[in-house]
Amino acid sequence: NRLPVSRAAQLAALHEYGRQRSDYPPGRYLLTRFRGHYVLIMYCKTPDGYRVETPMIQRIKTALGCRYLAGVASSVTNRREEYHRAISKHLATLADGVFLRRPVAKFLRGMDPTELIRRMSAELKPGQLLSTEPLSPADTLAVARQRFGESCLLVYFVAVTDPEVNLEEFLREAEVVPLPAAAMTPDVSGQPAAPLP
Repeated sequence: NRLPVSRAAQLAALHEYGRQRSDYPPGRYLLTRFRGHYVLIMYCKTPDGYRVETPMIQRIKTALGCRYLAGVASSVTNRREEYHRAISKHLATLADGVFLRRPVAKFLRGMDPTELIRRMSAELKPGQLLSTEPLSPADTLAVARQRFGESCLLVYFVAVTDPEVNLEEFLREAEVVPLPAAAMTPDVSGQPAAPLP
């Protein structure tokens, strides 16, 4: 123990963390109940981010008892096709259905939004793309429910870039809930959670 704080104080702080909405960094592992449904807000914006976060997202889905995962994705600050295709490949393996969004204009960096959507959908399986339309969180949830029923976790991979998502407004209606303890433990294979780079 190298910290100048007692182990008991460290454990007490960790135990209390996450009980208030203000404890969470905006857009990072923010699990909510929105209109009676689980919605996870993330900040996966790079292929490496998807790779590192995928095991935890899968553990959250399993711990919540959700059978399906619907993802809402976009891409920011990069113009390379291989970058977008790599994200598309991660989405194809992680999500049962995908909503692709044009990001807020400042994140396009002069790129044609139609081309971005084409690249982001390149690796998706037939029928996996649910929509490319700008939909509010309520409408996105309605489409996901229509396709997958009630046993679906909706994940906003980069919510801060979606012009239809105002996180403050969303969080006024949504209830922030703690991440399930089962998601914090090793997966069923007994392997520990993937370390962050």
